[in-house]
Amino acid sequence: LDVGCFDGRLLDKLAGQTRWQLFGLEPNRKAVEEALSKGHRVWNGGAEEAAFIVPSNMVFDVIFLGQTIEHLNNPQKTIRQLASMLAPGGVLILSTPNLDSAQITMFGPTWSHWHFPYHRFIFSKKSLSLLGQSASLEMVKCSSWSNAYWTAMSLELNRLGLNASVHRSEE
Repeated sequence: LDVGCFDGRLLDKLAGQTRWQLFGLEPNRKAVEEALSKGHRVWNGGAEEAAFIVPSNMVFDVIFLGQTIEHLNNPQKTIRQLASMLAPGGVLILSTPNLDSAQITMFGPTWSHWHFPYHRFIFSKKSLSLLGQSASLEMVKCSSWSNAYWTAMSLELNRLGLNASVHRSEE
């Protein structure tokens, strides 16, 4: 289950590389229509509504949240709900900006991932581990890397100063 699947780009890639049964959840109606037009099984709704939208008899071996958790109003409640949708031995994988990032030291208040008001929470490795524990999940692996796009945005914000904004184009 790709939570926040947008138009199904990740589902497209996985369909070509795996034999998995793939599903998506996306709040943007137009993106859902695009994913459905490509043959994906996608529900319209956000991560916080997953437990109410996805049929209750469905469980997943993998649930992925790509750059989603930092946008949620109540990430702890959402992670608990998503954990209840995992099959025994299933994994929850997420990507999110890293509060322990070396770029925070470099850019300080012009680090692009502060991205207020869209990023409501920024997690460290420790806070992600505690979040998982609150849902009876165990962190198996945690790694960090920086996307060149966001690094370039941080550089530009740093050059322009605190009152600046940088237009974010869709990738």
